[in-house]
Amino acid sequence: KKDNLHRNIKRLAGSYGAVYDFVPQTFLLPNEYVAFMREYAEQKEPSIWICKPSDSSRGRGIFLISDMSQLIYDQQYVIQQYIKTPLLIAGFKFDIRMYVMITSFHPMRAYIFKEGLVRFATDKYSYDEGSITNVYAHLTNSSINKYSPSLEQHKETVGTGCKWTLSRLRKHLQESGIDDTAVFERVTNVVILTLLALWPKVPRQNAGFELFGFDVMFDQNLDPWLIEVNSSPALSTETDLDVQVKDKLLSDIIDILAMSPAPSAPEPKTRRPRPSETFSARTAAAARATSDGALGERKASASSAGG
Repeated sequence: KKDNLHRNIKRLAGSYGAVYDFVPQTFLLPNEYVAFMREYAEQKEPSIWICKPSDSSRGRGIFLISDMSQLIYDQQYVIQQYIKTPLLIAGFKFDIRMYVMITSFHPMRAYIFKEGLVRFATDKYSYDEGSITNVYAHLTNSSINKYSPSLEQHKETVGTGCKWTLSRLRKHLQESGIDDTAVFERVTNVVILTLLALWPKVPRQNAGFELFGFDVMFDQNLDPWLIEVNSSPALSTETDLDVQVKDKLLSDIIDILAMSPAPSAPEPKTRRPRPSETFSARTAAAARATSDGALGERKASASSAGG
């Protein structure tokens, strides 16, 4: 849940300071309402905040506010300071979905899938206050943008649809003169530090694994920001690109776990009679044949005598 991630990151940030500065300023409502109000009142210039239900997914219930009068909620919410200057591609906002598999927390053993998804908003980004109700410009969730009127329109650089593979993004960064290796080394650091925040809360276990979906966004300075971590990332394949990425993901998971298909059940064999049964059957058949033969001889003898 989003609130648990916030608590764990906040706990370690209190101990280790700036090393955990990769999460936007976050408050849990209603518990931290007073602290949020204090921060809101002290901000030097008006800013936008993004509000998310703590136990929801796929973009459901998310809304943006630029004024306290717009803050209305009826359940536990996580509210984060909005990233004002995200990295854009041809004017479109995006984030990345990284897949991370954990086979053990004690000791820590994690695998980061090299491929992943890049998820685009389908309308061009604007920080103007009047645009905050346009979910297709501000939210990158594919479950929302698949309903966008401009989904299948050809968008500059991005193309049609709302997804890229992670390898395509890295190639785009390289062609733009950006050192993608350095950028993604910082993303790896974010993943490791986040897992360390979760580590004390996970009990020891002898078997099992967990697949996480890390959602990361870059700002215009190429700094990575952790948006959220999903404990049950969607593995549905609605597009050919989903198939391309997620089939390989599942294949790698099976290989790492050294899983193999269950052996097929053997075909039922025809029951062979036991030797004793065979012997008894043969003996009985022979006895019947002998008896029938003797009876035939007696009948023949009687007939001859009568004649």
